[in-house]
Amino acid sequence: MTQANNTSKRRSTVDVLFSPVDRLGKAGITLWFAIADTTAFALAILSLTLRPNTWRRTVRQEFVRECYLSGVSALPIVGLLGLLVGAGLIAQSLNLLNFVGQSDLLGQFMAQIVFREITPALIGLVIVGRSGSAVIAEIGTLLVNRQMKTLDSIGVDPVIYLILPRVLGMAVAAGGLAIIFVTAAFFSGFAVAYMLGFDQGNLLSSASDAAESISPLVYFTLVAKSLIIGFVVAVICCRQALAVTEVTDLPRILSRGFMLSVFAVFVTSGLLSLIMGMVT
Repeated sequence: MTQANNTSKRRSTVDVLFSPVDRLGKAGITLWFAIADTTAFALAILSLTLRPNTWRRTVRQEFVRECYLSGVSALPIVGLLGLLVGAGLIAQSLNLLNFVGQSDLLGQFMAQIVFREITPALIGLVIVGRSGSAVIAEIGTLLVNRQMKTLDSIGVDPVIYLILPRVLGMAVAAGGLAIIFVTAAFFSGFAVAYMLGFDQGNLLSSASDAAESISPLVYFTLVAKSLIIGFVVAVICCRQALAVTEVTDLPRILSRGFMLSVFAVFVTSGLLSLIMGMVT
């Protein structure tokens, strides 16, 4: 009897010691399956995109609608953010570079910091806050009201009709908003620098030199990175929305989808920067 008690105590001690490892392993397995599931979902969306019969009139209409909601309606806030970032960052950078006599490096600074890093991440966060949460609420409500099953029962694929145009619409909107953002930041930065009296008042020549020093590859990188981040955010939000089963699930799914999307923005941005740095 005593030997059995000692064996039980040893087992309980081992369980306590290895409990953190057990929890870490379970978390790792859960994370792995979540990544695999989201990746498979993204690949399925891309596969459907390449099929010509996918793009019927109703799907095209939903795609245009999502581009408007995620892109055109976000122009005021993105333009304002671009003006603020340009005024605060580019003007101060020009001040510092002039102080050390390296004003010709402004174009490289803009390419590395504003174009490659700041803009895609900020646009991704705008997409998360404005469109990602709205898509989760919209699709989750359709699931709760069984409207998705109604579409399926009449022969309409809900993934093609609802998910696909929203994912691609958010991605395209992210690419377009990135261009608007850097344009607003570029001109507001040099306008503030001009008003502060930097560069001897040669605003146009300074802006032209900075724009010419940025290679076409940087502009391509800006749009491509923003498109990928927008696509990743849209995939995560739509995949989370499909997990809604009851109306009480919506607050929890909204919170989880928002946090996962924000995390994905920075992880995707960092990975893309690392890959582009290795390639270039």
